[in-house]
Amino acid sequence: MDLNKKGSIMMARYQFVVLLVVLVLAVPCTAWASGPLATTPYAFDDGNAPLEYGSGGAWRGSSGPFYFDMMGFDTVGGSLEFAVFTTDDFNAFLVDELLPAADPAVGGLVYAYQLFITDTLNGIDLFTTGIDPGVPRTFPDYIVAGDESPIVMDDQNSSMLWNFVGNLQAGESSDILYYTSPNLPKPDNATVNSGIASVNLSPTPSPGRILWVPEPSTLVLTLIGISLILAVASRRRHASRASE
Repeated sequence: MDLNKKGSIMMARYQFVVLLVVLVLAVPCTAWASGPLATTPYAFDDGNAPLEYGSGGAWRGSSGPFYFDMMGFDTVGGSLEFAVFTTDDFNAFLVDELLPAADPAVGGLVYAYQLFITDTLNGIDLFTTGIDPGVPRTFPDYIVAGDESPIVMDDQNSSMLWNFVGNLQAGESSDILYYTSPNLPKPDNATVNSGIASVNLSPTPSPGRILWVPEPSTLVLTLIGISLILAVASRRRHASRASE
């Protein structure tokens, strides 16, 4: 074979390999780790969760993979997992996952979220989830279950906010972010921000306007607990008066 022709073939093969490598490197990573929220059997199930969840009516699922590139200045990619629990089932879930205990408001529903980040140039700043103004709820909190904890948390009336100030990086997961409300879940949206890159995720669960009524057994246990607390308080008052 002519040496010039052979050299041309070798050069063409080399250029093809280089081009292939460049194309592979240019494609954002879409593989993501998974956590326990999206598949937990403890999720609240009233049969009304969106079909997109694929959960048969239980309030658990995931949004992703997602990816957004703000003209090369900022990127954000990954997945969000979420679930809604009764307080008893949330504590049972934590025990099964060997996670630290929580102290959610008794008698409410726990709204829990966890981020898994695959792409970010400058780190994740904010995670917010929508909520109707005026809906009763506790202040946002978290349980240590991932690589990064939020630095700042805030109730912003129409959204609940967890701020990582750029500490949540690619390849990392957030802690489990949660709050409690006595109201039934409805589809809403959430937002993940990295600098000027932002992704809107929908539908994610948040409490609506309808009050959740616990099952009779749960209600009875709650009433028994309240009665015991009142009885102990009454005895202490009587003992205090008798000693005067």
